[in-house]
Amino acid sequence: MKWYQMALEDIYAGLKSREKGLSKSEIQERHEKYGTNSLRAQEKVSAIKIFFIQFKNPLIIILFFGVLLSAYSGHKVDAIAISVIIFINVMIGFI
Repeated sequence: MKWYQMALEDIYAGLKSREKGLSKSEIQERHEKYGTNSLRAQEKVSAIKIFFIQFKNPLIIILFFGVLLSAYSGHKVDAIAISVIIFINVMIGFI
């Protein structure tokens, strides 16, 4: 059964809580068992790193091989067109 379909008393019983919240002893027990309710800070990533991460995308890799194949076979217009598509895709991912 979904939480939103349950009676309020059943929800409190399932969560081992009450309308006014947890008791201080229950808070301390849960902190010891589960840890604090906080998010860890994430490391800052530079813009250059974010830009180059975009090139790990499988679509970009496949398109890059398409550029190489087109250039090797003498289809310069196709190679330029695919290069523009890669650039647009990378810029959208970067932004």
